[in-house]
Amino acid sequence: MIVVSDASPLHYLILIDQVRLLPTLYGAVYAPPVVIEELSRPQTPLQVRNWTSSLPDWLVVQTPCFVPATEAIDRGEAEAIALAKELAADAILMDDRDGVQFALREGLDVTGTLGVLILAKHRGLISLRESLQALEQTNFRRSATLFAQVVQKHEPA
Repeated sequence: MIVVSDASPLHYLILIDQVRLLPTLYGAVYAPPVVIEELSRPQTPLQVRNWTSSLPDWLVVQTPCFVPATEAIDRGEAEAIALAKELAADAILMDDRDGVQFALREGLDVTGTLGVLILAKHRGLISLRESLQALEQTNFRRSATLFAQVVQKHEPA
């Protein structure tokens, strides 16, 4: 399975100590260099910056051959989408609404941080409730009721 990631899913999975799920669920994960640059910025949490200083073997950093110019999405999203298209990826990991819509228009299958956690829960790898509680402690953008709806649907009491 070929999966490409944008910065956001990596960022939040690192913060909630669940980034280990990615190789378990997908094997190798690809990301363009700009995604690693975004994760390494000084304003990024130290835990995330530390992770980027010693990348795991399962993360393949690869530059896309061609990135179309667009102002609709940021550079990381554009390069992740371009790389996913070049690799004929099975999925792209992305959270940003504009990026997700752009990727869908490009014919890509998209999942995000929540999708990774839901898949991991269904494979018996995590407690979805605990992972979402950890995610609530971050600045992950969501509606006020989203996490409760996800837990109710995928991990009822």
